[in-house]
Amino acid sequence: MKAEIFILCIGKCKKSEYNPVIEMYLNRINRFIKITQFEIPAMNYKDINQTIKKESEMLIEKSKDMFRILLDSNGKKIDTESFVRILNKIFFTGSKRVCFIIGGPYGVSDYLKSLVDLTISLSCLNLPYLLARTILFEQIYRSLTIIKNVPYQH
Repeated sequence: MKAEIFILCIGKCKKSEYNPVIEMYLNRINRFIKITQFEIPAMNYKDINQTIKKESEMLIEKSKDMFRILLDSNGKKIDTESFVRILNKIFFTGSKRVCFIIGGPYGVSDYLKSLVDLTISLSCLNLPYLLARTILFEQIYRSLTIIKNVPYQH
């Protein structure tokens, strides 16, 4: 089985200025490894805890049998070199399916947090989810160019 990367997020990517950039990185990444983005519609229950629970259940279901990496502002602070090492280690230790999880505006359940293999933060800042996605795609692409020892295309 070839390695694959999945991006699993809550919320649809509406028409946005980020879309062309995200598409560009998806195309660039696909030259190295298969990458798929799954968007789960945001839930809107009156009770925020119910929203978090239901969204988290869907994230858990969609990420079964994968190495799960949760993006969370309280996660481990990493730089690009650390990100490269993380991807390298995952792929060279046998995990072939990696899933990056981006929760909804209210976050994810503690249960989901207990199931993930790794929790990282892309920034000390709170980022809008589309900007977080864009940064994630760029860092995946950058890391793959480093791992494959090819020049980074600006």
